[in-house]
Amino acid sequence: MTIKELLDRAALEARETRGDATLWDARLLLAHVLEGRNPLGLDPKASLEPARRERFEAIWRKRLSGVPVQHLIGEWDFFGRTFRVDGRALVPRPETEILLVQALAALPPAGRILDAGTGSGIIAISYLLERPGARAVALDVSIDALALAQENAARHGVLGRLGLLASDWLTALRPAPFDAILSNPPYLALGEAPHLPKTVREHDPRRALFSGDDGLLAIRHLLDTCSGFLGPGGLLIFEIGFGQAAAVEREVRQRPVWSFVRIEPDLQGVPRIALARLAPGPPPGA
Repeated sequence: MTIKELLDRAALEARETRGDATLWDARLLLAHVLEGRNPLGLDPKASLEPARRERFEAIWRKRLSGVPVQHLIGEWDFFGRTFRVDGRALVPRPETEILLVQALAALPPAGRILDAGTGSGIIAISYLLERPGARAVALDVSIDALALAQENAARHGVLGRLGLLASDWLTALRPAPFDAILSNPPYLALGEAPHLPKTVREHDPRRALFSGDDGLLAIRHLLDTCSGFLGPGGLLIFEIGFGQAAAVEREVRQRPVWSFVRIEPDLQGVPRIALARLAPGPPPGA
């Protein structure tokens, strides 16, 4: 069987299944089976040896059943680097790269950041790789997610500058003057679950997705609890969901401890990354 015949059949199966598997997914998986070939450079006339064809068909069946292509490959790119990914944490998404861009633009080169709800560690690790003089602490309530973050930190050589801590948000952390707190918190409303793709609904950790009836429970918790962990003028930079910009701005402005800065759009123009700055305290004796 040639590569063209195999991909034509995969495209037909994707249409018949009516899930979210695509021909591009098939190309990615086939390139993975062929040990890192460029998915755009596959020779359609080339024949596939039986062992490789069987391996592709096995993982393609998993993809058709709803398993994310990232889990089947076992790694994914974020901010130009490759990270290990699996069901222990959210799959890296391009929207989150905007969070990192904002942090890099706003913070000093040798700063100290806190990554709240680190998951696979991509935010903290990428920040440290971009800022060799910086240090970070990364928190997650999931021991499994922290183990994944540790694997990624070791892979990229930043374990010496990264502290990993099991914590339900900031409860296990002593107050300390970080320059910024970065977070991709859960921000989906519980009612959105039936409408999510199967790859997300059944394979991303629920606690990393859902946050109360309106999706803002975790964001409110961060706004209420993290100001004591920032130095003067420190920043809270966090990802938000579709349609949440106005509500998030209200939540920030309702808390005198914060000054609302802005909400940055993602590459599709959707308001995605919120920035709030620790407001100056009252003068002595006030």
